[in-house]
This record gives sequence, C-alpha cells and structure tokens, in this order.
Amino acid sequence: GGVLSTIVRGANETVAPADVDAAEPLIRDAFAVLVQLEIPVETVRHAVETACRHGVRVILNAAPARALPDTLLPLCDTVIVNEVEAGFYTGRPIRDVREAQSAIVPFARDYDVRAVFTLGAQGSVGFDGRDLCHVPPAPARVVETTGAGDSFVGGFAKAQSLGMGFRASLEFAARCSAATISRVGGQDAMPDLEQMQQFLKFSASPLPDEQVLL
Repeated sequence: GGVLSTIVRGANETVAPADVDAAEPLIRDAFAVLVQLEIPVETVRHAVETACRHGVRVILNAAPARALPDTLLPLCDTVIVNEVEAGFYTGRPIRDVREAQSAIVPFARDYDVRAVFTLGAQGSVGFDGRDLCHVPPAPARVVETTGAGDSFVGGFAKAQSLGMGFRASLEFAARCSAATISRVGGQDAMPDLEQMQQFLKFSASPLPDEQVLL
C-alpha cells in the first residue's frame, strides 16, 4: 500500500547550527551521523560538515525532497530516498524496480555516494558503487504503514554499525520495516535492538550477517 501525508515543521524548524555544535562531542565519537531534511538545510549542512571534519560517515535520508546545495550530497557516504524523492532528485519517474535500477547508478556516480531507493511494496534498490541489488520487502502482516520508511533508514544505519555488508544491511532494514508495519503506531511501533532480536528468532530464514544479533 501507500500513504499520503503533509508536513507541519513545528519545533523541527528551530533546530539550528548551534544545536549541532552542542552535540559535537557525540558526533565526534559516533560511528555515523544520520540526517533527514525535516530541519533547516543550513543545519543539515552544518551537521554533515561537522561529521566529515571528524571522519564520521554520514547517512542522509534526503526527505522530504527539497533543493540542496550542490556540495552537500558528495559529502555523504549513503543517500536514502523513496521513489517520489528519487524522482525529484534524478528528474526521472521512478515507478518500479526497472526504473529505479536505471536511475540509481548515474545518481550515485554523479554524487560519489552509495544510494538506496525505497519502493514501498516493491522493496528497495541499492547501489554501493560496484554492485546493484534489488531487495524485496520482508514478509509482514500489515497493520499500519506509518514509520516504515524511518524504520528502514534506522535499521540500515544500525546494521552498518554492526559491520553488516551493504546488501545485508538493506535486508535487515527491510525486516525492521516489516516489524514496524506489523504493529499499530509510528514511533511506538519501531523496534529496538532487543525487539529485533526476538523478531529475527521467528524469521523463516535469518541472514548470515544477522547472526551477530542473536
């Protein structure tokens, strides 16, 4: 299924570069910094530049789609967007796996990033600079789809921090989404690591890399 939503920025619009500076000790010691575009672009840019200064990788969920400085994306390690956002950034319609695969490689190479296009019920397409892959969605009993994308992005970041490979991280992210949409709620439905460990124990076919969680 799909979802239509609108955005009321509220407190997010007040997040400033000074808030990034206050968090710099945490950024310096982090494995990665995960950033979205629900805060001002100047704050996003400052967070990305701060992470880069400390040699910390950046995972950018470039959502919601908006105009960005040309210099921002090349500073990121991985850029994750859904099919609508991918269409905005590539200037091409992204309606299925084939179109995503055709668009993602030049996008990733243009900005020198690893890229992931999520496609809802069609799974995700990823390109790490060498290999192009399509990861189907994990089986799930769908209750509510709110938060599925955010759970996917968070799951990918966590998997990377645990040393999983690129495709395995996408597989794990898909399972995080599956766990989320099988419950009612948005943030409340997103699994923590302990809940994912339980979810994977009952998975029909755990991935080899996921054994680090069990």
